[in-house]
Amino acid sequence: MDFTFYSLLFLATTLVAFVVALLAWGRRTSKGAKELGILMTSVTFWSFIVFLESAATTIESKVLLTKFSYIAVVTTPVLYLMFVYRFIGRKRLSNIRTIMQLMVVPFIVLILVWTNGYHHLIWSKFSAIDASTNLITYYHGIGFFIGYLSYNYILMTWATFLLAQFILKHQKTFRSQGWIILIASLCPWVASIFYMLDVNIVQGFDLTPGSISLSGLLFIFAILKVRLLDLVPIAREALVENLLEGILVLDDINRLQDINQAAKDQLGVEQEPILGEDFSHINVRLTGLREALLSHESIKIFECSDTDSSKFYKITKIPLKTKPESRLIVIRDITETIEKQKEIQLSEERYRSLYTMFRLMADNMPDMLWAKDLDMNYVFVNKAICDELLKASDTEEPIGKTLEYFLSREKNKQPQDPN
Repeated sequence: MDFTFYSLLFLATTLVAFVVALLAWGRRTSKGAKELGILMTSVTFWSFIVFLESAATTIESKVLLTKFSYIAVVTTPVLYLMFVYRFIGRKRLSNIRTIMQLMVVPFIVLILVWTNGYHHLIWSKFSAIDASTNLITYYHGIGFFIGYLSYNYILMTWATFLLAQFILKHQKTFRSQGWIILIASLCPWVASIFYMLDVNIVQGFDLTPGSISLSGLLFIFAILKVRLLDLVPIAREALVENLLEGILVLDDINRLQDINQAAKDQLGVEQEPILGEDFSHINVRLTGLREALLSHESIKIFECSDTDSSKFYKITKIPLKTKPESRLIVIRDITETIEKQKEIQLSEERYRSLYTMFRLMADNMPDMLWAKDLDMNYVFVNKAICDELLKASDTEEPIGKTLEYFLSREKNKQPQDPN
């Protein structure tokens, strides 16, 4: 092994990436921290292999080590995209099937790397070892440009677009963190372009791993100074995940864009992950509730049987102005309210039944029966007192009136009677 100045640069890159991975892992409960930790662990492996390759003294050993480095080289862009998705609050890349689809091209490139001796699609040839730098130049084949470089640039372009969009949308809250991540992600871009255009200051020196050192320093600054992983978009989790109401978002073709834990519990979700899936095909325990959510009614009271009891849900659907045909759905458990209303209704029915029975008994009694309030107004009378004393037309007429009212009325009818 021949450790040169360039070997020390790659070693420094390795150490910085490792420190960032440790810092991220220490904050793994924060959103995006785990993904950043995995990303920087991959970068650490990549940089360490490049460090060993720069110190190797034969072309065969350098090429072999480079093949090992490609395990991280081809996966790092995918891991970076996963980190960006988590940072900006999206979860779609947590879908195992999606990740496996993204890894198809890197896997093919990795096979081409290890079988390059048969087809030379990744490296067409290698230069001799430079005596002053102990580096070699890799001359790339068409498989490198099509399978590796183009695909990586597509992923990096998409990640950069998402970050820029997020920064513009959340300028006040996450502007500092977003710009730091964006600048850090551009460093490998610039280094890669310099390398591909062969404008390096040293022949055979790949700036890409070295540039990750600068990216790592920016990440360290962001973590320690602007609380990158403490202030990533946690507002959604702090609010939505702690709501008692179920919250979910469906797009124009009923794909599930977001859902909180309360909605999962209410529906009885039986599969994970579910984001990005057709909501009508997701396995849930309460299929009736799912169908109610998919209906076109804006507000709906839905009753369903859950275990041994009935549940009542109020479903409110709110159109999203920024995304036509998409809607925010709120599921509120109103079982307790409905049960109280039923108890009140039952009590009223019992009261009316008892009152009807009492009224029937009272009106068939020969004795006069009445009740008055503190102001001596009648609040209840039976038929006997109406007929014999008050001369009222029915039992409702005396309510709210006094005995003097009826006596005065009868006296006015018979003014000739001195009594």
